[in-house]
Amino acid sequence: MSSTICNSSAVDAYLQELSNREVERTRRLKVENYRREIPFQVLKYIGIGLAMAIVLLAISKVINSTKVPGGFDIGADGYGPKTPITSDGYSSDTIIDIDAILNGVKMPVAPPIVDTKVVRNYVIFDEVEFNGKVINEVVTGRNYADVNSDVDHSWCYVMNSTSPAGSIRLSLITIKDGERTDFELNQAEANKFGASLEEITRAKKECTI
Repeated sequence: MSSTICNSSAVDAYLQELSNREVERTRRLKVENYRREIPFQVLKYIGIGLAMAIVLLAISKVINSTKVPGGFDIGADGYGPKTPITSDGYSSDTIIDIDAILNGVKMPVAPPIVDTKVVRNYVIFDEVEFNGKVINEVVTGRNYADVNSDVDHSWCYVMNSTSPAGSIRLSLITIKDGERTDFELNQAEANKFGASLEEITRAKKECTI
């Protein structure tokens, strides 16, 4: 059985898990920041509403101040239509309903938090230092469906990072669905990997599964 492979699916799965956690953490931070900004947005719109009310009230007072006895308004041409005059010689003030103005201002609403499907499987690696000419460490990986579950898949491998062709991975042992597989070690596989058969055999003994 050939055991020299460059497949790093277990490592990719672990990196994907980290990426998914970062995406979820970023999403929650954005929602939390938006919630913190809501009071400031509310104050902003209240301030706008109050400013509008003050402007309307000032305009109303200016209009009332331009009225003269006799029932005529002073307009752009000096005169305007008659308006009701009270017994004391001044027209009645206009009442502005500030509550109604504020009620008309739309307040921002925080978006609902939608639960997304989050990957919760965990991969834990044991790295045992190894003093070899090619092999520097023996890596054992264990996969868990969730934080409370037992191991459902484990594997042990070594890497040759000194190869001119790039990093070469050699699988030594895998256990999946309760079935243990010890990959065949021979001189041909050792030559492909780039290390002596004796060094690979010694490294295999450091697997923690």
